[in-house]
Amino acid sequence: MAALQRSEPMDIAEGDVFLLLDSSWHLDFYDLAERLKARGASIISVVYDLIPLMQPQFCDAGLTRVFERWFDWVAKTADGFLCISRTVEDDVRHAVAARLGQELADSRQFEHFYLGSELDLTQRDPELDSEIETVFVSNEPVYLMVSTIEPRKNHAYLLDAFERIWARGIKARLCIIGKVGWKSEELIGRIQRHPQLSRQLFVFNQLNDSGLEYAYARASALVFPSHAEGFGLPMVEAMQRGVPAMVSDIPVFREIGGDFAAYFDLGDPEALAKLVEGHINSGVFPAGKSLADWRWIGWREASLQLLDRTLSIAGRIEQADEKPALRRA
Repeated sequence: MAALQRSEPMDIAEGDVFLLLDSSWHLDFYDLAERLKARGASIISVVYDLIPLMQPQFCDAGLTRVFERWFDWVAKTADGFLCISRTVEDDVRHAVAARLGQELADSRQFEHFYLGSELDLTQRDPELDSEIETVFVSNEPVYLMVSTIEPRKNHAYLLDAFERIWARGIKARLCIIGKVGWKSEELIGRIQRHPQLSRQLFVFNQLNDSGLEYAYARASALVFPSHAEGFGLPMVEAMQRGVPAMVSDIPVFREIGGDFAAYFDLGDPEALAKLVEGHINSGVFPAGKSLADWRWIGWREASLQLLDRTLSIAGRIEQADEKPALRRA
């Protein structure tokens, strides 16, 4: 085995950029970042969402404290912010202004890019859970929810809506796919006691990729009543596979889905019930545009967006601070 070689310290110089790409709020690297900044480097932070700040009721109290501490630091320290949607960019602008004041916030640079999503064409586990097949044996339409089971994802609203549908005698199946998350005991108990369980209500907590693709290929639509998202990957993954999406009427879903998705008001489960009922009765999905015309970017294009927006922010920082041109490897 070849001997491990000691890495050489990087030569950080004025005009370099330190990009905080991952979930940097849980890492204690503040001193390092500040030393780099003191040597002339610019700090750009990628932000995925501000849910722990804006909707802390959906997060663990410990996470909220850590996140608040991080955002207070990054708002003061970062020169720029790169967000995963325009919605998150707007949220970050407002949150930075609330902490620093509008004048200082205006001196920061803000951009957004989109995450990629691609169909997985690699060899899948050939083993298919026979139970997922039973969901689709009848001619009844199947509505799919793919998400971790936790309060923010709003499965309770979903059950409320489908209970109205079933009470009207409408034949529709609801298939929930996702691991059990935190604060879900009450919901799990409700599901386990539900009279429609294994009849028109089906739940899979450990479904493999083959089973998930099987469900996507046969579902009538995705239903996604989430309270808050930074992006909304389940919607993108479904629509990429030709599965139309009924989603909560929140800004980020409007941004991603545009006229190709159908939206419902989270204030009343009847809004979703009516969408599903109308879809079943008419056979026409209630969106303004055909999903056949919808396209999303892959990871290569997402990476190029990330690089382009990072360089754009760095250029504006350089221009504002009269720094030397950003060095390119």
